[in-house]
Amino acid sequence: MLASLRLTVAAILALILGLMLVSGRGWPLAATLTLPALLLWLNLGAALAVFPVFRRSLSLTLFHLALMLMLPLALVAGRFHFAGHFELPEGAAFDPGRLVIDRQGPWYTPGLSALNLTLDSISASYAEGLRPQHIRARVRLNGDGKVIAEGRPLHWQGYRLYVTKNVGFSVNLDYLASNGSRHNLSVNFPWFLGNELAQAQELTLGGDRLWLKLDGLEAVFDDSLAVSPLRLPARPKLVVRRQETRRVLSLGQKAGLGQGTLVFRGVHFWQGFKVQHDPSRHWMLALVLLMLGSLSCFLVRRHVLRR
Repeated sequence: MLASLRLTVAAILALILGLMLVSGRGWPLAATLTLPALLLWLNLGAALAVFPVFRRSLSLTLFHLALMLMLPLALVAGRFHFAGHFELPEGAAFDPGRLVIDRQGPWYTPGLSALNLTLDSISASYAEGLRPQHIRARVRLNGDGKVIAEGRPLHWQGYRLYVTKNVGFSVNLDYLASNGSRHNLSVNFPWFLGNELAQAQELTLGGDRLWLKLDGLEAVFDDSLAVSPLRLPARPKLVVRRQETRRVLSLGQKAGLGQGTLVFRGVHFWQGFKVQHDPSRHWMLALVLLMLGSLSCFLVRRHVLRR
């Protein structure tokens, strides 16, 4: 029922939960908070019409002022919001060209080109049924060691970086072109848990279109453990198909191509990351705290006066 104190408390709790999801899980701020803020607005209008006392109390005035700012702030936040994701192999640095934009507000100013982030290593463990338990990425930000884990994002210049459940294998290759140039590259195979039997990728090198498949992944989990870490394959094989030619490479072996030579150097992990930018997040938290404080003062004062 509108004009209800219980509804007000419930909506505030929904706002707090929404802020926790925005901060800890990377949920979009505007979409998460608009509904509880709108509910508070409707409740406010009904309360002002029904209870004149709301207009005579300083604490309630502050509460409703914060409430009135909540909805427009959430709507404006969506104009500056940014959300994206990217994959990063172990040992590689962040490349803005590989960033995939999920959502971007019309007033957002790009700033990720200055992100100096390198993935050193990851650790991932899974319970029965291949349910992710722990995913942790050790990174270097401007040369300083950091850890990003589930519920523990990395903060950088207003951005928040989270690890995702997307973890897979990446092969390290050397390509020796016929003109003498040498290129080192990493090829990420699909997210492993959702594509155990489809670890294949297409690649074009020097005009040669290749089909690659990673084999030897049968023992990457230890079935005897309740929670098993994801392990690199002990004896990986790389299947390289070019037109009608098919080669199976072990580590260190080469495959001749039409315009050069491909060398299979190694296998490592890649980690999926998502990145969020919500410049109004701290303002929203301040408004929620102001609402809680002013409402608490009103309730305490009313209780004292009644005694």
